[in-house]
Amino acid sequence: MKKFFIIFFSVIGALFLLLLLFVFILYLQSFSVKLDVNKLNSIQNNIVFLDKDNNIINDLSVNKKIIDGELPKRFVDFLTLVEDREFFNHKGINVKRMFGAFFNNIKSFSFKQGASTITQQLIKNTHLTNEKTIKRKITEIRLSRLLEKQFTKQDIIRMYANIIYFGNGYYGLESAANGYFNKSAYDLTDNEYALLVGMIKAPSRYSPINNYKKSIDRKNVVLRLAKEQNLISQEDYDKLTNEDITINQNSSENYKDCYFNAVMNEASEILNLDEKGLVEGRYKIYTYYDDVLQRSIYNSHKKIDYSSNNVFDSSSCVMDNSELGIRAFYHKNKSNAKLIKRQPGSIIKPLLVYSPAFEKKLINPLTQILDEKISYGGYSPKNYDNSYDGYISVKDALKRSKNIPAVKILEYVGLDYAKDFLYRLGIDIKDEGYNLSLALGGFTNGVNIFDLTNAYASYANDGFYGQYGFVREITDKNGKVIYRKDDFKYPVMSKSSAFLTTDILIECSKTGTARKLKDLPIQIAAKTGTVGNGNGNSDAYSMCYSKDYTMCTWLGGKDNNNLMNANVLGGNYPTEINRECFNDIINSDKISNVNFEVPNEVVQLKVDKFSLLYDHKVELAGEATPIEHYIIQYFDRYNTPDIVSNRFINPEINDYSLNMNGNIVEIKIDTKPYYKYKIYKYINGRKILLDELTSNMSEYVFSDTVEKGKVIYYEIIPYFINEKGVQTPGKSIVTKKVLFF
Repeated sequence: MKKFFIIFFSVIGALFLLLLLFVFILYLQSFSVKLDVNKLNSIQNNIVFLDKDNNIINDLSVNKKIIDGELPKRFVDFLTLVEDREFFNHKGINVKRMFGAFFNNIKSFSFKQGASTITQQLIKNTHLTNEKTIKRKITEIRLSRLLEKQFTKQDIIRMYANIIYFGNGYYGLESAANGYFNKSAYDLTDNEYALLVGMIKAPSRYSPINNYKKSIDRKNVVLRLAKEQNLISQEDYDKLTNEDITINQNSSENYKDCYFNAVMNEASEILNLDEKGLVEGRYKIYTYYDDVLQRSIYNSHKKIDYSSNNVFDSSSCVMDNSELGIRAFYHKNKSNAKLIKRQPGSIIKPLLVYSPAFEKKLINPLTQILDEKISYGGYSPKNYDNSYDGYISVKDALKRSKNIPAVKILEYVGLDYAKDFLYRLGIDIKDEGYNLSLALGGFTNGVNIFDLTNAYASYANDGFYGQYGFVREITDKNGKVIYRKDDFKYPVMSKSSAFLTTDILIECSKTGTARKLKDLPIQIAAKTGTVGNGNGNSDAYSMCYSKDYTMCTWLGGKDNNNLMNANVLGGNYPTEINRECFNDIINSDKISNVNFEVPNEVVQLKVDKFSLLYDHKVELAGEATPIEHYIIQYFDRYNTPDIVSNRFINPEINDYSLNMNGNIVEIKIDTKPYYKYKIYKYINGRKILLDELTSNMSEYVFSDTVEKGKVIYYEIIPYFINEKGVQTPGKSIVTKKVLFF
């Protein structure tokens, strides 16, 4: 046993000496990092953003304001209470806390606890990385001791307050006070100081913009600690915890801030880091940012004055269709736009109704739908203007955003199929129930602007869907790629379904609800949507896309219950914003494809116009059909009309009548507007042309005077003029002979 203990303690001693040697070596290595006073007085942006061309975006988080004087006392009280209670007593490090954290880390086999003082946090955030290593900790301790020797406590806490990251691009107390409350740091209330201090631990989790309730709960924790330490009274505590806090939601005037915030939100999700960890991680984030488009989208919103119509919120995004990267993004307030899910209104119709019907080959663009009052078990949808047009083509129904045809087609398609189709496009409404009101965008949970834009980009990509993003790549501090966006796209609908939908939406931008886009010199497909609620409209959308870009703009009430003015429609303000931005896209030569390409799966056919108008059938035009009497339409190659109209093969008259009143002969002819007519009179074998008729009436009445003692009869010949200008007569009718005595 004696020998065992000698060996045991010898080994322990040797290990302890090795540990001391290891720590000493690390201590010597820590001298490679010098205390830099300049770094203490400036905010270091540890995260680097790059645009689509790999150029550094230098002024993205520019919300940095420095306090030079003494900090507000209440903020200092709350800050030291939460972050470092012994701040004014220690000399840079809190030995007791360090040993407590050390043993807790040994128990958990991690570096979960760091026990950093405010001084150490200042050093770490200005001089070091966020990595959790012994070397970094030793360097941090050494520099903290040096810092305490060179500066006063007031200097240190002021410098720390100037570099704290408060989320949403705000570095430092003064920036956060301005950004969140539109005040100077010296004018904040106790409640506001407590809220900011509470955020420091996890700025994204306790953001009053994205997580208001959590931020208030965290603020109340700070106030409770303050009460327990007698910094505030019970009466003050009760008053403050029941007092509302107004958060400034408006975006700052830097046109890039909206994009920056969205990139931060996405990068945090990708790396599973909070915003604070992301900022401190020295990552390089490669984005799809396009400065020309970002300026344009920002200026387009500022140019359109919709303030008098009580528009509380608005967003726009521009997506590059080939990469599915978001080139530009605007959001009126600072909240995370991905979390804003609203009813989409009629903008969902192509995605949920018409494209699935094309895919199932239930319809073609000219299929006739009866627009009429309907009711499905108590559900009685109405058209927005309460008018009904009778039979209407699928093309016109979508172009004009009629509600009744959309509901009918969804019933034909089936809700299960339609929901699955929409799910393939990245929008999950499987828990929305089985109500046909979904055809009109009556969603309970709503959808965000990015998912809508990405779904529409599938049309421009010939029916292929992929994942969108702001971030294309992330590298760590060593340059190692730790994330790269997957650019894989897979088919979610046929090329023909995508093109047929697009072709109709091109017409929507010319003569439909999005006709404010009609003067753009490239093909633009567009769909608008407006969500009404009795006294006004809660949401208004405009979605438009070229072959190269897809853009969506949304204007909305403060929440789903607060309505905008009824004058705000998808076809006006949102479409005007899209038009302004697309003008800039075109003028900056960013368009590669002026037109959409017709896929091989689509054919052009001639359709008899009057079969649609009078028989409500889609019939192919015969070879002899005159040019003015057929229309040319795209069809899915495998879903074409199979009946050829014989209307112009052998024109004939269905009916006529002849009556006499004295010596007056009256002939009534059942005419067709697609034929012309010649009326001849035969007198004792002599043929005389009495009239040539082009009638738009269903019945034509002709009168003639009969001479005494003459044998008279009439011949009526229907005819049309073919494409070569040649008259093609049909089967004539010869009336009975007339003799007047």
